[in-house]
Amino acid sequence: MFFLRFSAEDVALLRPLASNGEPLLVTWTTGGKKYTTLALNLAQSVRANVGPELEQRFVCIALDQEAQELMQRHNFHSVLHEVSRSNNLDDAIWKLRWMALYTFAHLGINSLVLDSDRVALSSPFAKRMRHEDHCNTGCIYVKASKHVEQFLLNYLQENNESMIAGIQRDWFDQKVFGRFVERHVFRMEGDQVHVVYGTGDQEQVHRNLEAKAGDRVQRPLRIRVLDPVVFAHGMNYFYMRAHLAPGRETQVATAHANGVNDKNYFLRDRGLWYIDDFD
Repeated sequence: MFFLRFSAEDVALLRPLASNGEPLLVTWTTGGKKYTTLALNLAQSVRANVGPELEQRFVCIALDQEAQELMQRHNFHSVLHEVSRSNNLDDAIWKLRWMALYTFAHLGINSLVLDSDRVALSSPFAKRMRHEDHCNTGCIYVKASKHVEQFLLNYLQENNESMIAGIQRDWFDQKVFGRFVERHVFRMEGDQVHVVYGTGDQEQVHRNLEAKAGDRVQRPLRIRVLDPVVFAHGMNYFYMRAHLAPGRETQVATAHANGVNDKNYFLRDRGLWYIDDFD
């Protein structure tokens, strides 16, 4: 029910791209210039700033044929998960990130799924994704396993309905996921999910310390919160310029045009527009 409807040809395309456990960099878009240009700009930023190795592992999930044709016309990989506009498109988009992660985990493919209104400024994988982690927040990276596949399925099942008893589901899917994670860390009897902040000697692990010894597992699910300066949100990158602060890592992996309007203006104004469409 929650698998993306990829064709056999699309699955055959994806598997070689993710050979040897190499992760895919994934975004999604529907048709229409307002949306497709952002996805194309992300793709072009990978091509310009990171290079062919990651470009070959970049995939756009197209929700209609118009979006797929645009990406393929510019020589980017695209797979089709067609969503009828007669159905609830908002609900489909709300779930899309999580369905993509769930589908890739089921296929045994590691994937980092980004909103299309981001740009890549350097490789998001270099020295930033750790072998021991299963999942992270922010940009959502999932290391494929049955454990994380079940965790994502539980989340999708719990939040399948857009309205319950007349109450609208929270529009911000990542906030809902954060609450879901928090509950599994602190409000369950077991100690099966750990949330990790920081790296090295600055690493902090949040877990259920009150869990009984018999309720603990040998290999808990690890969810890392990525550095919001390196994986920058709009406030940190466009306004605060947090990556330029003394003592900070200055090489940003991705910048997100959230919290800024108009997105296209900010991306163009900050030199982050990689499409040659200036008239």
